[in-house]
Amino acid sequence: RSGKIKKQRYVAIERFLNRRLVPFATITKRHQFLSEMDNETVWSEFQNSWKNQRSHTLGKALSPGTLGAAVSNLREFLKYCARREWLSDNYASAEYGMTASAEVKPKEPFSELELSYIYRAARELKTGVGVNTGDLQQRVKELEAFVWTLRYTGLRVSDVTLLETAQFRDFRHGGYTHAISCHPRKTRGKKAVNFVHIPIPSDNLPNHPNLAKALLELAKTPKQGRYFFKAGTGEDLTATHAWQRKLNALFNRAKNLMAADGIPTRDGTHFAEHPTPHKFRHTFAATLLQGGAPIRVVAEFLGDNEETVRKHYSKFCVEEQHQAAALLARAFKQ
Repeated sequence: RSGKIKKQRYVAIERFLNRRLVPFATITKRHQFLSEMDNETVWSEFQNSWKNQRSHTLGKALSPGTLGAAVSNLREFLKYCARREWLSDNYASAEYGMTASAEVKPKEPFSELELSYIYRAARELKTGVGVNTGDLQQRVKELEAFVWTLRYTGLRVSDVTLLETAQFRDFRHGGYTHAISCHPRKTRGKKAVNFVHIPIPSDNLPNHPNLAKALLELAKTPKQGRYFFKAGTGEDLTATHAWQRKLNALFNRAKNLMAADGIPTRDGTHFAEHPTPHKFRHTFAATLLQGGAPIRVVAEFLGDNEETVRKHYSKFCVEEQHQAAALLARAFKQ
């Protein structure tokens, strides 16, 4: 009722919440507080629950126009919730696959060129991105380590923000020296148990940053305490939002570097598409799948099920493509 949205729009959103969200949250999911819905899975389930409520079309799929209005209403409400820090993100955004169409667009990773500019923007940091320190050199190290952790673990911003030094483990295998052991917070609604063990690069991967060394150096910093990237026992949502803002600022600096180097724009950005922190997760998944990792392994790392991984990253599923090709060849030969 602040006047930021028109009264008619407010009434439409209020009606949508009362008719769809409240019954879903309280009856279907048996939640009492909005904070219990702070994960993308429950909002995806909510969208999938939308059926026509009119008597003559009861239970049928929504028309494209009605679906678009519903997504728009939910997006406006969750935007407000995220701004008030009741939720850690707007789960109705396209970033999380919430669209007005039944078609699921494949998730696109950052290109190597885009990653190089993001890393360069972090190295050339001058002002404004510190979390817990006024020391510029320390801010650069902290920012680089945060970005690398997103890139090489597939964890969400909220999970990395709360990453504890105790989750950094020795792991001597396949050239690796360390791994991150964690239970991603936002995936608990989908799986009862999703404890993952993710090896991270040290000096075993040429042309890749030494993430293990970077985290070891951060762990030695007295101010860090229990966490790598969140001081003390600060509010979780506040820390997550702070890092989201810093990453968005980092993307803007990367765009400026691209512009200075003459990288052309497309659809208003120098990136292939609008960059978001969640895109590091897509990059991690695509890298594994392009390397031939089984969908089951990628699903475990991401905290998703195999169906979701296949739906979002089908074109990167190299192992399945090779298996299908072998089956086709065998069938036609017979």
